[in-house]
Amino acid sequence: GGGGLGGQDLNAHEGAVELPAPELRNVKALAETLSEITFYQRPVVVNLILQQDYVQQLAKLFNAVEDLQSTGELHAMFHIFRTLVMLNDTTVFDQLLRDDVIMSMIGALEYDPELASHDTRHRDFLQSTAVFKEVIPIREKAILAKIHQNFRVQYIKDVVLPRSLDDNTFATLNSIMFMNNVAILGHLQADEEYLQALFSELTDEEQSLERRRDLSRLLLELCGLARNLQIFNRASFYRRLMEFGLFTPIASLLLSEDPTLQLNAAEVLGATCQHDPSMLRQFILMERPQHRTIAALMHTLTVGSEAGVKAQLTEVLRALLDPDSMEGLEQEDFLNFFYENFVLSALQPLESAGTAPADGMDVGGLAEAADEAPGGGE
Repeated sequence: GGGGLGGQDLNAHEGAVELPAPELRNVKALAETLSEITFYQRPVVVNLILQQDYVQQLAKLFNAVEDLQSTGELHAMFHIFRTLVMLNDTTVFDQLLRDDVIMSMIGALEYDPELASHDTRHRDFLQSTAVFKEVIPIREKAILAKIHQNFRVQYIKDVVLPRSLDDNTFATLNSIMFMNNVAILGHLQADEEYLQALFSELTDEEQSLERRRDLSRLLLELCGLARNLQIFNRASFYRRLMEFGLFTPIASLLLSEDPTLQLNAAEVLGATCQHDPSMLRQFILMERPQHRTIAALMHTLTVGSEAGVKAQLTEVLRALLDPDSMEGLEQEDFLNFFYENFVLSALQPLESAGTAPADGMDVGGLAEAADEAPGGGE
């Protein structure tokens, strides 16, 4: 029976870890200790790190090491912080992503010994180049902090550590961003003043072109964040935007002749149709007899716009005309409305090109034909 006791002793030994104090003289020893921890020792290391502000002390230690410009110690700091990331523990990430720590961590990760010949300047980019533009002011500081954190986490995933991250750590970082996005959208959709300001400015055609680009980009970003929500939360988010006139500014953006405004508007329509095309169908039907939005869509699609805009609007039109995504009454109502008012404008580029449509051409091919044909003149 001695073997069993021996195994226990081994396990006890396996779990025992001592981390040197985060001081200049211990930098290389700490890097070495962390590089040798086993999977079973990770929980022990996490507990040690979470005690006594260890992560904050490491951040200060990095700043001291960088001041000395000692290459060996800087490479050791890279390994220390990379190992902390790879522990893949949410409580450790909470510490690493704090405002008073994150720039030191990213600084340490600039000193990758494998990229010694490269002049890496992640902090310069995050602090100088990447300027956060608050298009509509967000008053809640905690929400602003989540927005900044998401940007930094995305940057760490895509630029700082893409070669090092394993699938589990990548998934944890995605999960942090997802939870932040839920909180951000939850707050913004409840902020009546914020949504009122966004949509009243978006519908004001007197705004400068630069301002309209910023506003339409903001709306597109909100729709992009919503894409990752669970379907119930996403439906609730879009219902809220509909209350403030989600589709009201779209026609003037499409007719603006500015490619950026057109593309932003087309992509907003694309995002909403990906969620539920019946929202846009119902809005178009409610606009009768003016039918301003569908007229702007068809005009932009058939008369002239950039290829990216046309491709996006083609997908929107295909979604709008897809009978499989319609209830019975909606199908009859919308398709009749479209055929009576817009089927000729959809075919107009073909006629301009001197191509007669084939007999019995179905609606499914209509959008493709309109997209691929050369734009007709005014």
